[in-house]
Amino acid sequence: MNPMPRFSHYVPSVILAILLALAVPLASHAATPDLEQLIEQAKQAQVAARQRQAEREAEFKRQWQVIEAEYRPLKEAVDAQQQVVDTLEARQQDLAAQVEQAHQALRDRLGPYAGLFEVVRQQAAELERQLNDSLVNVEHPHRTEHLARLAQDERLPEPEQLNGLLVTLLEALKAQGEVKTFTAPVIQAAGNDTEVEITRVGPFVALYDGRYLDYQVEDNSLRELGRQPARRYLKAAKAIESAEPGQAITGAIDPSRGAILGLLVQTPNLIERLRQGGLVGYLILGLATVGIVLALLRILQLRLTLARVRRQLKDSDQLQPNNPLGRVLLALQGIQAGSDLELMEHRLDQAILEETPRLNRGLPLLKLLAAIAPLMGLLGTVVGMILTFQAISLYGAGDPKLMAGGISQALVTTVLGLITAIPLLLLHSVANGTRLRTEEILEEQAVALVVKRLEATKVSRS
Repeated sequence: MNPMPRFSHYVPSVILAILLALAVPLASHAATPDLEQLIEQAKQAQVAARQRQAEREAEFKRQWQVIEAEYRPLKEAVDAQQQVVDTLEARQQDLAAQVEQAHQALRDRLGPYAGLFEVVRQQAAELERQLNDSLVNVEHPHRTEHLARLAQDERLPEPEQLNGLLVTLLEALKAQGEVKTFTAPVIQAAGNDTEVEITRVGPFVALYDGRYLDYQVEDNSLRELGRQPARRYLKAAKAIESAEPGQAITGAIDPSRGAILGLLVQTPNLIERLRQGGLVGYLILGLATVGIVLALLRILQLRLTLARVRRQLKDSDQLQPNNPLGRVLLALQGIQAGSDLELMEHRLDQAILEETPRLNRGLPLLKLLAAIAPLMGLLGTVVGMILTFQAISLYGAGDPKLMAGGISQALVTTVLGLITAIPLLLLHSVANGTRLRTEEILEEQAVALVVKRLEATKVSRS
């Protein structure tokens, strides 16, 4: 191969010739140059440029020959390997055709049994999938290995394999209804892997020391739930673990094999529910505490006052100033028997009016708190809905979890307001009823005393 000389090799000679041509008229103004010398230099430069070009072409040809010498054996090796690949592909096609013929011969030989053995393989695969998702594997980790071989084997199953399938199926049915205790490793909540005694209730739940365990299908292990369900379920777990053989007890199982238990432990407890109410919820709880304490104190005081009034009724001869009735009757001690009845009535009215504020103390405030509680719950509802609409405007309505906080606050504060108002109203009713009974006794005794004085006056006049 003879490559064409590159144009760049002639660039120095051309530039030198142009410079010499420009130098002749410029130098004519300064001095008379030696033209023959300049021409000779230009010729020598042209000869040198041609010589360098020839050397470059010779070096290129030499390198090309070396590369061509190295390329030729590589090309031959590639051609040889391509022939090997073609041979292997042809061999593969022949083997595939032979395998297909063997499969067809096997199907022809099986005849009516082909469908039967296909059903056996399908049942083995389905049983393997179900057993691999069961926590019984913690106790028997290798019980599905023969099922995997049976499901993937294209040969006729051996009688031992069919018997093994039947035995595994019967063992799985037995495990569905048994409560068994065995030792196995458990990953505790702190991350420690410890061998402990586990109680298994069928394939549904696994218990350890009154706590529920979560079965990890990926690595066939048991992990203690970081958060356990409500206390009543833990008591049921304790009862199952401590039950005697044959004893009938009430327990809790998860027929979904972990799904329901996972949702159950995410259910907020009472403290978390109260926290969802936010600031308004805490204010309602504070109001409820103040109202209930005030109501209980007033009910206790009124009940004690009523009890003293009744004792005073039984012992009307000895008047005591520690009860309203005694104080009302003592207000008439300075009035003579023959005094004006109108003065006596005014004195009794004054004494009763002085006792009424004492009996009514705290009851208006209790009624006001009972009225404020549902209004504060409504306030929390409005705040929660505002937060919900803000979440919708910022993030859209695609993820309900983003709106859960506002909705929880709206509902929880409403419930707290109603829960606070209802008992406060009931307690106010009880306290007000006690006050009314006490006032009725005072009025009855005052009227009876006036009637008695009036009768005594008539008798004395007659």
